Amino acid sequence: MTLTDVEVNPSTPEDFLDSETLVQVNLMQQKIQQYIQNLSVENLKMILEFAAYLSDKESEKATQEIRAIPNIMEHLKEAEMDLQSGCLIDWES
Repeated sequence: MTLTDVEVNPSTPEDFLDSETLVQVNLMQQKIQQYIQNLSVENLKMILEFAAYLSDKESEKATQEIRAIPNIMEHLKEAEMDLQSGCLIDWES
């Protein structure tokens, strides 16, 4: 398996990745750092713009996934009203 063969769900927090995947992610991050050290200012700007594009794309995907949840806004409003009225459930008990 090469570094680029690792499949990581971009919306998964690192806390939920298995240890093998975390090792692969760390290796990829180290390799990226090595490559970045040798880039010109112009290429660093391109990398920055591309990274920002990818980050925005992932953020938009996550937003769309949340918006796709049926009645999400109504549920959030109900939860806010419950919170304000003190109608809460102790989830730790």
